[in-house]
Amino acid sequence: MDFITSMPPSQLLKTFDEDLQEFYYAVINRELDVTSSGNGLKMKRALTEIVRAYIKETTKNGASKISFDSSAKRCAYVMKHSPCFTAAVAKHLLNLLISNPHRLQKCVLQQRLNVCCIGGGPASDVVAVSKIVTSVYHCLSRNRKKLNFTVTVIDLSEGWETTGKNVMKTLKCNPQFFNAEEMTLNYKFIKADLTQPLKSDVKDVLMNADVLTMVYFLSAVNGSSAKDKSPKMLEEIFKLMKTGAFLLYLDSAVVGHYEGISAVAKNLGNLNVIYGPHLNYLHTLSLSSVKKHLELYAEHVNAFCGLTHCFLSTCAWVKMDHHQPSEKFRTPKKLLRYIAREDCDCYSRNYEKKKAHYMTNKLLIYCSRLQRLLIEKFGYACYEFEEEDDILDLATSVKLNNTTLFQTKSKKKRIFTNFD
Repeated sequence: MDFITSMPPSQLLKTFDEDLQEFYYAVINRELDVTSSGNGLKMKRALTEIVRAYIKETTKNGASKISFDSSAKRCAYVMKHSPCFTAAVAKHLLNLLISNPHRLQKCVLQQRLNVCCIGGGPASDVVAVSKIVTSVYHCLSRNRKKLNFTVTVIDLSEGWETTGKNVMKTLKCNPQFFNAEEMTLNYKFIKADLTQPLKSDVKDVLMNADVLTMVYFLSAVNGSSAKDKSPKMLEEIFKLMKTGAFLLYLDSAVVGHYEGISAVAKNLGNLNVIYGPHLNYLHTLSLSSVKKHLELYAEHVNAFCGLTHCFLSTCAWVKMDHHQPSEKFRTPKKLLRYIAREDCDCYSRNYEKKKAHYMTNKLLIYCSRLQRLLIEKFGYACYEFEEEDDILDLATSVKLNNTTLFQTKSKKKRIFTNFD
């Protein structure tokens, strides 16, 4: 199942993040006319509310402060977050399929693919999956019937159902993201709190899904009063997955999220890692995508408010039909394997430290170019909502300080930046 020969990966997503800006602009305008001065003001106010909610993240009792109960809030969230998150999911899903080229073969042969987006909200994951699957199936669908592509979004906020429907309508009109001649698209939204006992319809979806996505979902759960229920919830989801299904996880690189889901998967014993883990990964939108965002929104919202980069961790697990043997040192051979793995872990820690230095440099260079772009557009760097995301400060996230930055270059060639 080699689709790389007909479409090199570097070309498949070359302009994807730029195209996403126009795609989500069309989605938003189905729900709210951005060109209306009144709606532009509503979206700007909604952005401020969203940012303040994410800064403090939780109320005193731990419950989420933001409720996406209005079109303005949902559209503001989509405008700010969806292009960056969708581009990140598409990139890692493509890499997953390149390293596991037969993973979707059974679905292709049976002409059906069931996707479940856990905490999927505005269906940003669906757009990424649709883009990759459309390209894969196009290369493999010669003389085949249409692929029945069914997506189910499970989320606590029922307002996202309206946005999800608009995403599906826009997908069907965009052959680059969804090939209507070779695929049929079915969409279902289920309102559910996954930290509570699961209802039968939720269980059915989880049990029948071929692909499950969990994108920035644990951040929401672990930032709420239901944090203590997270391990049990994850265990239930993994247990309900059918054999051969895989779950793609992508979330903030904040310590605790990946470690939590990884521990649950390991304890169950019948989940194999098929991609990653890629920890502390810096994903950035291209500057051409940022320019497109400015073209579409700057006049009406009067600010640059898009998320340009995110600092994330990602991994994927496939459900096996048997349990893997536990690690016990009953033989010298197993003990030697353990020692070798410990040496590898030590090497890995050194590698991660070097990678953190590299990505810090990369982020600062990127931000410098972004500032120049904004100055050209507005006369000053007017990124109004930069303070929302702690992930924007890579130096803080990886616990670096000024003395450790830019040490990959000789002293006379280093660039020094004021962090104050």
